[in-house]
Amino acid sequence: MFERKHVAGLAAFTLVALPLADLSRRAEEGETRERTITSTRTMAVTDSVMRIDGEEREMGARGGGSTTRTFSAEMTDVFQKVADGRATRFTRTFGDIASKSEREGGAQGGGQGGQGGGGRGRGFGGPRNLVSKLTGEDVIFTLDADSGEYVAAFPEESSADKDLLEGLVADVECAAFLPSSSVEVGAEWDVPLDVFAFVAMPAGNLHLAPEESGDDGEGRGGNRRGGFRGFGRPDNSDATMPYEFSGKFKATLAEYVEVDGARFARIELAFDVTGERDLAKDAEPVTRETPDGGEITMTTIELLETHKVEGKGELMWDVGHGRLSSLTLEGDVEESVSSATEMESDEGTRSFENETISEGTLAFEYHVK
Repeated sequence: MFERKHVAGLAAFTLVALPLADLSRRAEEGETRERTITSTRTMAVTDSVMRIDGEEREMGARGGGSTTRTFSAEMTDVFQKVADGRATRFTRTFGDIASKSEREGGAQGGGQGGQGGGGRGRGFGGPRNLVSKLTGEDVIFTLDADSGEYVAAFPEESSADKDLLEGLVADVECAAFLPSSSVEVGAEWDVPLDVFAFVAMPAGNLHLAPEESGDDGEGRGGNRRGGFRGFGRPDNSDATMPYEFSGKFKATLAEYVEVDGARFARIELAFDVTGERDLAKDAEPVTRETPDGGEITMTTIELLETHKVEGKGELMWDVGHGRLSSLTLEGDVEESVSSATEMESDEGTRSFENETISEGTLAFEYHVK
């Protein structure tokens, strides 16, 4: 018997020999679960090439430096109705939700370098703060028996904009990380790759937008959809655009432990996952007037994002209560963005191609109590 301290955010625990435990989700009527999610992602552009009308122009690292994005969200769920171990009706109260972006080193505001990479960088070099209008709001989730999906609604007395309900994800229990049947210590199983959709967008589209007043989300720094960009990168991007995943994600039941009389399963995680999404298929041509009264039309030909994450993590599952206690992930990230656009004006048509590679790290933490 031995003791360990500060594992997965828990107090000191003791390794114990426990009988085979059922790692399944459970819920009780009247139960409250407080959730805290944080993510930190630091990225730097390592290579970038631009082609204009087919002529290559080496862009290098776009001024060097790195960009760090931090995200945090607090939510509290109260279960009103439960069936088959799952909450069928519950109220989620959103606490503080925020994202902050800061740049260190290199040239400030330097194109993609100012955004830490990606062909969609907006060239902001200073701090960038995003918040959510969901903060302080209650959302009622009800499970539809026919579809098996949750329906989100504000309480009748709420005056919140119903558009904020679009894209929310109700189920954040992380049950997909668990084995499909009871397992013994040392057992290994595959975790569905789409769990990274949760890492990329915890609780779905949280509608992050600039905290400055007067920005309706349509302007330069606007965010019409909010959420994360990439794996754990809070950003103003197309949050509803799904990824296609490939790779491997393995889980191993390392041990059962006891913390203050409560039993937990400690599950070790190892992953090497690639997520890819084609953002060009829904892009529409954009036409703008020029100062001299002419028009310029920009057409997106290609916009492909690829995110690779390799790392490890740990999940602590509360066996007695049938719920997640904590999930931590850390890894190395490589992001590549390939884009191609055509600009049509009175002077003719020009083509622009860009390939950018960024590298960095990701740290993700999720705690439930």
